[in-house]
Amino acid sequence: MNFKEFIRLTYGLFMGTSTPYLKPNNRYLFPTHRLEVDGELSLFLGGSAVCGLLSKGNEALVINTNQARPAELFRAWVSEKAISQLTVVLSSVDSDFSGGLRQFAEASKIFVAEGGKNKLRHQSLAILESLGEQIEELVSEKVIEVAGERIRLIPVGASASGTDLAVYLETRSILFAGALFYNRIHPILRPDLDVALWINKFDSLLKRLNPTKIVPAEGDVASREEAEKFLDYLRDLTDTRLDFSTCRKLYDWPEIPSCTSLEENFDFLRLKFKSHVRVR
Repeated sequence: MNFKEFIRLTYGLFMGTSTPYLKPNNRYLFPTHRLEVDGELSLFLGGSAVCGLLSKGNEALVINTNQARPAELFRAWVSEKAISQLTVVLSSVDSDFSGGLRQFAEASKIFVAEGGKNKLRHQSLAILESLGEQIEELVSEKVIEVAGERIRLIPVGASASGTDLAVYLETRSILFAGALFYNRIHPILRPDLDVALWINKFDSLLKRLNPTKIVPAEGDVASREEAEKFLDYLRDLTDTRLDFSTCRKLYDWPEIPSCTSLEENFDFLRLKFKSHVRVR
């Protein structure tokens, strides 16, 4: 374990998050912030990842579970509803998104992307043993209906976390992009990241669905323009024609101390994608 990993682990034990504090308008930590989108949809910002709760009558859909103390708070908020039929969707099976899964063990169905079960098993075999056949891995796109809403589950398999589902609420035109999108926050990048695939998948998803609102893994709910700005970030940091000072002017976003920064992502993405030709 290196120094950065130690800092992240130590901070996470106390704050229920893998990254230190940024700014309240960019990243809510403990206590988490609750945003009522409308009478049926709520968002929970804080801890490690944005979570969602769609509920109507006795049915509910939970999108992500967070982890540690924020997961307990999220569970308490969900418990305020008189829910007898619960469905859970995990945008990613990374612990930031799924670490609180044991809080929702009564779910009738839990959806993850293909390969998600194996990654969950590495995190907590006890969770899988208790859930049994409730977890369904999706190889291809699937439409489900929960709480009167058509929900499109789309395996994307390319982002900062790797094994991912995009969740699209058709009636509301809201896309939960998961780890495909960080709104004005420098993402923490995986060593095996395929950034070209990431750009292609997220860009194609936006063009195909044309959502009016995009919910990121971290940060505030975004417009289409803000999501496009993140794609520009990935393109610019991999474009060898742009120097670091130019990228600094374009992306003076909050950094995650001791975990990631513009400098780190600039160097990392240049090495990963040297031959990228930029397309606007």
